[in-house]
Amino acid sequence: MEGKCQYCGRSFLLSSRHPKQCTCNSKACRNVYKNQWRKEKIATDADHQANKRDSQKRWIQKHPGYWRTYRQNHREYTDRNREMQRQRNCGRKQPRDAAPLIAKSDSVNAKSDLVKEQNALISGYYSLQRLDADMIAKSDLVIVQISSISGNYREVTNIFNDCKETTL
Repeated sequence: MEGKCQYCGRSFLLSSRHPKQCTCNSKACRNVYKNQWRKEKIATDADHQANKRDSQKRWIQKHPGYWRTYRQNHREYTDRNREMQRQRNCGRKQPRDAAPLIAKSDSVNAKSDLVKEQNALISGYYSLQRLDADMIAKSDLVIVQISSISGNYREVTNIFNDCKETTL
């Protein structure tokens, strides 16, 4: 039985073992199919996402400092990557007064509705980083401890009248 490759359009003989085969045997077509399958699997399968994330974490733990060494030994890669990131930043729509920055996906903006509504900022240790207009990657970080204060803080601060300044 014959089939038609969905990528290159060529006819091919269907395998009796794989009746749903949709690609010919060319390496290019098989790679396209495999890459599409991976993207779909990662987008729709939570277990697959978790396994991939765990695998990457284990690899990083077994190879500490690999990327730092790689970037030091491959300056042309690093320079090209920085330039391409600057170009991507320029293409993003941002308010005029906003600095072209890249935030980590798990960062919290203190003015966001998430913080106001759910009190997402909890007590703990956080890293602070100065943000400059053209900063792309993190550099000098400061570790600070932040403690949540109860909702009746205004009432409690009236007790301490000798304080020079109160932050609300």
